[in-house]
Amino acid sequence: MKKFLSFLSISLLIAIGAQIVSADIYNPPATVSTPVSIANGGTNNTSFLAPASGINAIPWFNGTSLVTNTSVLDLGYSSTTDTIYTNQIKIASPQTTVATFTNTTNSQSALGGAGMIGYANPGTAMLNGSRLGFYLFGGTTDAASTTINSSGMQGMATENWSATNQGSDVEIVTTPNATTTAARRVVATFDNNGSFTANVGTSTLATTTVQGNFNTTGTYIPRVVAYNNASTTINIATTDIASTTIATATTFVNPVGTPVDGQMFEVWGVATSTQNIFYGTNFASSTDLSNVSSVATGTTKWIYEYRASSGKWELNGLLKTY
Repeated sequence: MKKFLSFLSISLLIAIGAQIVSADIYNPPATVSTPVSIANGGTNNTSFLAPASGINAIPWFNGTSLVTNTSVLDLGYSSTTDTIYTNQIKIASPQTTVATFTNTTNSQSALGGAGMIGYANPGTAMLNGSRLGFYLFGGTTDAASTTINSSGMQGMATENWSATNQGSDVEIVTTPNATTTAARRVVATFDNNGSFTANVGTSTLATTTVQGNFNTTGTYIPRVVAYNNASTTINIATTDIASTTIATATTFVNPVGTPVDGQMFEVWGVATSTQNIFYGTNFASSTDLSNVSSVATGTTKWIYEYRASSGKWELNGLLKTY
C-alpha cells in the first residue's frame, strides 16, 4: 500500500478535440512540490501540485479540475500514521482496526449524522426475498489466517419493489456454538411486528415492546430447576418452575433476583410423607387461597405472581396432594 501510494503512475488516454493523447501521471514523494502536468504537445496543460508534507495525496477531481493538497480532509495517505484520509472516512491503521466515519457538516437534524449506505443494483427492480445489503463479522479459524464470517446483519426485500412499493426488513444472523451454520435470530419486520428465534433448549430473558400481534411458531421451554433443600431459596432470574422433593419440614425462603410486575413461577413439591411448610415474608395469600401449612404424601403445586405495588409473591393457584 505504501509503495503504491507514494509512487503513483497512471496511464491516461485524454481526448482533446478529435485527438487522443496518452500521458502518465507521476506523483513524486512528499519532499517534491513541483507541479506535475498532463500535456498535449506542450499545450493544453492540466497541472496539479504534488504534496509537500507527510500526506502523500492522491489526485482527485473536485468537479472542476484535478487537484491535490496535503489537507487530511482530502484523499491521501500518511506514511507517518499509516492512515488513509478522505473527505468522509478515516480508515485507521491495522493496529487499531477501527474505521471512523465523521460528518463535519454544520447541520443537526433527524437526517444528519455520519453513515454508510449499501445499494443492491441488479439492473432491474428488487424482487421479494432478495438481499438489499449486509454487514458481516468474522475472524480466523487457524494459524494460516483462514477467515470466515459467522454473524452479521442484512436487509431483505419483503415485496417486489417499484417506485411506490419498497417493503423491507432487517435480520440479525448468528452461528450457534459447535456448529458452522448461521441462522436468523432476530427479525425487525415490515409490518411493525418483530420475531425472535432461539435454539431449542436455550432460555432468553429480555425486555421488549411489541406493536401488533406477537406470534410464536416454536415451543416455549420453561426453565425447570431442582431445589432439594429444607431451606429453599428460589432464584427467579433462572427459574420458571422450582422442582423439589419434600422429605422433611421445608421453608420457602424469600426468592432472590429482581422481579418484574406480573412475573410468575411455580413450585412442584413431591412429599415423601406428611411435612410442615413455612414461607418467607414475601409470600402472600388471601382468605380465598391460602399458603398451606403442611402437605401430605404426594405432589403439591403452588403458582405465584409478583405484584410490584405490594412487593409480594401472591398465591394464584394451588393443587394439593395429587
